[in-house]
Amino acid sequence: MEIIFKNKWYTGLEFDLELSNQYTDNHLIELSFHYNTKLRVDSVTRMLSLICQLHKNGQTVSLNFQSTRSPLLNYLHTIEFFKFLPKNGILYSERIAPQLNSLSKGSKKRKSYCAIEPIVCGQEHTEDLDALVTPFHEYFSTNVNEVRKSYIYRVKTILSELINNIHEHSESKLTGYAATQMYNRSLGVITVCDSGIGLLSTIKASIVQNYPQHQDLSDEQILNLMFEKGISRHHDTFRGQGLTSSAKNALVLNASVDLRLKESHIHLEQRKVRDTFKTWNVLNRSSSKIHPLLGTHFTFQFDLQNISL
Repeated sequence: MEIIFKNKWYTGLEFDLELSNQYTDNHLIELSFHYNTKLRVDSVTRMLSLICQLHKNGQTVSLNFQSTRSPLLNYLHTIEFFKFLPKNGILYSERIAPQLNSLSKGSKKRKSYCAIEPIVCGQEHTEDLDALVTPFHEYFSTNVNEVRKSYIYRVKTILSELINNIHEHSESKLTGYAATQMYNRSLGVITVCDSGIGLLSTIKASIVQNYPQHQDLSDEQILNLMFEKGISRHHDTFRGQGLTSSAKNALVLNASVDLRLKESHIHLEQRKVRDTFKTWNVLNRSSSKIHPLLGTHFTFQFDLQNISL
């Protein structure tokens, strides 16, 4: 079964829609990319999670690039995408496989993007937050002042809280991933994902016992509560503040949030309540046909042109 990605730009959401429109269950899944296919970094981590989940289910994945000169192929190699693929059960087109080791790979820290950082649940934190924040540091580094320093701190806090949330709640043996990238010095993207039991599954299991007043809320209302007030499956207010902290920092940085759950897409956009106060609108953007994907996949999108420095 072949899934074709055309000569266009794919965000994480658009990658999901393309996948869902073409996917049929089969032992062999071939992902084919046209020469000018462009994947935003959140679609890359989503694809990586998908491949690892399919492999765990006993399916074989084939990756087909039209040319060794494909910009996408070189980009994936540069951010170390192939490093995290399963060692077996992955096929490559004959003209591509011999070239993988000869493709260029830059340093871990770059100006506009960084290498993918693995998040291994059940082990000590080894994620390189300094490398992940580098694209934002480069953007905010001109004429550094205290405001810019505070923005870098906020970006690092968002990354730290999301990664810590995976360590605490994922319950998956599959690796999670984090990555960042800057696009045209106007859009910053953070993506953090795992292949675990999922954010809503984690909290819903404890709502009846610990938060009976919320048991009739919709998924969107539960997420809004988690982002604005903080709730924890352990009924511990302090431990439930990770997402709330990320959300507050995202509001300051003029961000929107896309959240891919097992069978749904949730979008959070900012809503101004008063001149000095902003909160979230939570929108369900799920299509009737969406391919299941385990875990929680966060994408924070920062409109840097409208941040006051």
